[in-house]
Amino acid sequence: MGLRCKMGLHDWSECRCSSCGKTRDAEHDAHDWSKDCERCARCGATRPAMHDWSKDCGRCARCGATRPAMHDWSEDSARCACCGADKNAQLQLLIGVLKDRGSGSSAFDPRVRAVGGLVSIGLAAVKPLHRVLSSDDSNGEAQRWAACALGEIGDARCVAPLIDILKDRNNRDGELTEIAIAALATIGGAAVEPLRAAIVDASKRGGPGAHWLKDYAGRALSQIEAGVVRPNQYAVILHTGLIGSYRAGRRPHSKT
Repeated sequence: MGLRCKMGLHDWSECRCSSCGKTRDAEHDAHDWSKDCERCARCGATRPAMHDWSKDCGRCARCGATRPAMHDWSEDSARCACCGADKNAQLQLLIGVLKDRGSGSSAFDPRVRAVGGLVSIGLAAVKPLHRVLSSDDSNGEAQRWAACALGEIGDARCVAPLIDILKDRNNRDGELTEIAIAALATIGGAAVEPLRAAIVDASKRGGPGAHWLKDYAGRALSQIEAGVVRPNQYAVILHTGLIGSYRAGRRPHSKT
């Protein structure tokens, strides 16, 4: 036994000293599961399937751990079919997280989980997401995540808010524009006619911004016709954070 271990300064790996092999004995049973029901805060020991999701599918009733997009809205009701959580309350909570400046664009950003939750809610989230895009109070990060969420929801009702981004002459956020193009391409067939109509309208109207609108809409149409969506960093982060991997060149929801 080394000097450090003799002095009681063991190098604990979970509940066993990696230097001398000693176990924590009585302390071994004194795990601290208060911060995470499945991982001891003292030694890092783990145990499976110990979280309590009975009251809230997305938040453990014991330790407060969260998991993304786990509510069951399949019955299209006002409450989760599993835990009874209120859909409108969840929607407002998730939009609030989305509008927060968060901790930066990474898979650990809480907005990644918020987007996952909004996508799982589906059509009820479209109008609130549109408001995030159109509000002067929204920060750029929130608007980018909102556009990404609309593309992931993938319904025809998501198309108009995304085309509005392409039409906005005051938009100076090139990254937001790229995300909107990719989101429209992800939606696929339902976006084709509105994109073509936007090009025709821009040709007739002319003036400042018409050239750029035709270019943006044309790029979205090209991706739809090719059946491949050009990835952007927000989609990559979203799929890394929620799914664990991201395949570049995802197929659109539908194709003409």
